[in-house]
Amino acid sequence: MLLGRGRISGILYRDLFTSRRLLESGDFENSIVASERFIERANAKPRLRKVGLWKGGIYTRDAIAMATNNIGAAYLELGELELAERALHEALEMDPEYPLPHWNLAMVAHLLCYDMKTEEHLRIGRDLGFANATSDHLIRRAASVLARIEGRREASE
Repeated sequence: MLLGRGRISGILYRDLFTSRRLLESGDFENSIVASERFIERANAKPRLRKVGLWKGGIYTRDAIAMATNNIGAAYLELGELELAERALHEALEMDPEYPLPHWNLAMVAHLLCYDMKTEEHLRIGRDLGFANATSDHLIRRAASVLARIEGRREASE
């Protein structure tokens, strides 16, 4: 039986796709688990690291960098800014040309009131081709993240 490229990619990168889906649906803890599972599998099978069979690598061809950025984004959403920053810097170590970690680092910097770092990461993200990297968009997104973080803290008290 022959499998199409999309089906093969879906099988090989299932945990990476799952982590992104969970991140987008707000299931941040399970997104981290799926990303970590993918990274472990990709480290055991290095051919998985370089994205070539599917177009998901629009900003990077390094699948582990994608998963690591997903981890950073999930920690950001959970309000774990130090863990988010660490993961996002790891993603940039893997692929310095990857703009999405810069966008997420701009969010972290904005939430920590580091205006110069915010603008620096936005500029780098734009220079690397990330079109959503505008100050207005970031401020609206950061307000949403902060409301979610604070809402979870209030509910747990």
